[in-house]
Formats: sequence, structure tokens, C-alpha cells
Amino acid sequence: KGKKAQMRAMFDCIAPSYDRLNHLLSMQIDRFWRRKASRMVAEGAPHRILDLATGTGDLAIELASRLPEVEVLGLDLSPEMLAVARKKIQNAQKLINNIARIFFGFDICNSLVNSIYSPVVG
Repeated sequence: KGKKAQMRAMFDCIAPSYDRLNHLLSMQIDRFWRRKASRMVAEGAPHRILDLATGTGDLAIELASRLPEVEVLGLDLSPEMLAVARKKIQNAQKLINNIARIFFGFDICNSLVNSIYSPVVG
């Protein structure tokens, strides 16, 4: 197996527990640096953001939340890591629709929700 295939296999294997381990082993510092990084990126007023090696998408999701008018694209070598990222985005979409239903009595238009969250993971 080549190095690229080994890396993909390793990250595919740890994808389901990656976030939990990252938070634990970094003692939650990963959350702090993502917020700080997104503030720093926002200062540059970008039009597009490419998050290479996005993993489970936390930084891309943070950036998309902080900068909703900016196109954010997350790419990763590991399909399983991207699957975790997509699941997070789907859960966020469900939460937004549930809140809208509870408070406003209607579903938010999918195009609005998709414009905020869908570009995050490619």
C-alpha cells in the first residue's frame, strides 16, 4: 500500500471517534483555536475559503457559521471523515428546521439552509 492509501485507511478507521479523542487529548483547546482561527480569517474578509484536510469539518463549519455569506469548501482524503462532517451538517439543518417549526410554525426553505451549510463539505 502507498502512503496515501495508508493515511486514508488510518483516518477512515478513526473517523467515528476522532472528535471525541481530539477534544479529550487537546483538553478542549481545539475548540478555542478554531474560534480564534475563524476570527482571524474573518478579518481578511474572504469571498471563498478552502479547508484542506477538513477532517470531520469542525473548522469549515465554524467558518461557515461565522461567515454565512462566504463559500466554504472542505476537502479531505478520508471519505469516512467527510461522512462525519456531512452528518454534522445534516443534524444542524434538522435543528434549524425544528426551531423554525417550533417558533414560527413553518419549515425553513431548504435553499436557505443549504446555502449556509451545504458548501462546507465537498
